[in-house]
Amino acid sequence: NNTEIGFAKLLSLSICPEYFPKGEYVVKKGDLGSSMYFIYRGVVDVVSEDGSTVFASMGEGKFFGEISVLSQLTRTASIRASTNCALFVLRKVDLDLALEAYPHINDQIKEEANRRLNLVKQRSKAAKEAKEKGADAKAAAEAAARAAKDKDSEQASDKPKPVTGSVEEIDIPKTGIHIAK
Repeated sequence: NNTEIGFAKLLSLSICPEYFPKGEYVVKKGDLGSSMYFIYRGVVDVVSEDGSTVFASMGEGKFFGEISVLSQLTRTASIRASTNCALFVLRKVDLDLALEAYPHINDQIKEEANRRLNLVKQRSKAAKEAKEKGADAKAAAEAAARAAKDKDSEQASDKPKPVTGSVEEIDIPKTGIHIAK
């Protein structure tokens, strides 16, 4: 509808494309976050701090980094390109301006941020419990990954849909963002 078109137009003035080759970190846990990312092409993994355990994967049309941007927390997870990735980067200041005009979209993004923050807490709790039972760091990270995957599969039953369009036109599913230049 017209609201989403207006929001998308505001974002189109602000987002910048960035390329990350396979294996490169996009963000690292603990870093300050001033941008969020939309996956245009490729797959990223949410990984443990040492990179040895994959907690989740996200594909085209998904976004990440919203927790830090919305809550002024440091990055809650490390994100690494699982494949060559084309991402769109949105700075916090630009997102804040757009969300002021479209509060219902702000609510949608905050809802997703809260869901993901709960997954982070679930992973931390599982890792702590595994360590208390004498597991080494790798086993604790794997227990956390299992807990996160179980929790995530309960909450999200649909797979990512591919992004459609060309460089002149971008449609990012599940975000309500359609950008036409």
